[in-house]
Amino acid sequence: MKTSFKTPTFFSILLFLSILILSVIISFQLKHKKQQLQESYSANQELSTLLSISSEKDKILLMLNYQKLNDISIQSLNGEFVSLTNEIKFPILIFRFDPNRACAPCIDNTLRLLNLVGDKIGNDKILLLSKFNSINELKLLRMKNPINFRSYNYKGDWIETIENSRLSQTQVTFIFEKNQRVLFPYLPSTSDSISNNYYSKIIDFFKESESLSNTK
Repeated sequence: MKTSFKTPTFFSILLFLSILILSVIISFQLKHKKQQLQESYSANQELSTLLSISSEKDKILLMLNYQKLNDISIQSLNGEFVSLTNEIKFPILIFRFDPNRACAPCIDNTLRLLNLVGDKIGNDKILLLSKFNSINELKLLRMKNPINFRSYNYKGDWIETIENSRLSQTQVTFIFEKNQRVLFPYLPSTSDSISNNYYSKIIDFFKESESLSNTK
């Protein structure tokens, strides 16, 4: 009787342990699958956001290209306010940025590239137009960065298509023509090759423009 009682008990324990181990394995697999689905969802969301931002950039650039901008009163480093169109000779390459909506390394990199462009086309053909709250902040930027071209500040919205957009970074480089229209607008890119290609075209534009001016 004792033997017949122990045998079912042994198998019952074995069955219980088997079910327990199987439950743990299934639970682990389900948890792993859930984690994979969450990671996949997160990756899809990130991709969707990137595509949305990219699409937004394309729309903005399409709207901005050849957009006419108003003349504005800009503040020089000595604190005086002057008319933008009176201060420049067309065409001119302008770098406009909002420090509150731009990454510091992006600004530093653009300033570095513009110094190199200035060596090719002349620093008088480049202008920095910041959106600091105070002209002293622009002076500090110039102390921290070697800037070989003229710098001014304008606190208001000038390029509403960009400055009132949902872009996380508000900085743009473009050519400003004599009819006060925008040419070749460029929003920041993390790709050096894209940036180099853009500024190469800018250099070609100014060299061509100078060549045409000399033939007149």
